[in-house]
Amino acid sequence: MVEALGQTSKVVLCPDAGSLSNSHILNNYKKIIDELTSKGYLTDVAWWGQLEKSKQPDIDELSNTLDFELITPREFFNHTNKANWLYRRRYTPDIVVNQSDFKFLNLPNNNAVIAAKSGLGTGKTEALIRLI
Repeated sequence: MVEALGQTSKVVLCPDAGSLSNSHILNNYKKIIDELTSKGYLTDVAWWGQLEKSKQPDIDELSNTLDFELITPREFFNHTNKANWLYRRRYTPDIVVNQSDFKFLNLPNNNAVIAAKSGLGTGKTEALIRLI
């Protein structure tokens, strides 16, 4: 890898949106940066706020591919905590039910957090009142 860089002395890493939430990708970035810096290359990271894949584009999807700032690798990796916090709080259902009137089905009696998502006027509040 390093041999292909020729006479350049600076390398800019352009991580994809959402990459901070993937530990495998982060480990690869760390290895690449460590390898480059051990060979004397200066490394920066292009940053355009790409914390979440669903909300920010990749570098090749930006309307202006020069619309980013350069940050240090340390600053980049410091964004990991925020990205992980966002990633862990996304809504991913365990059960999907297709019904016209909302009903809670087979709820556990304890040690559970229940979240419901259904359209306006489908009876979420009435179903909750029946439970309590």
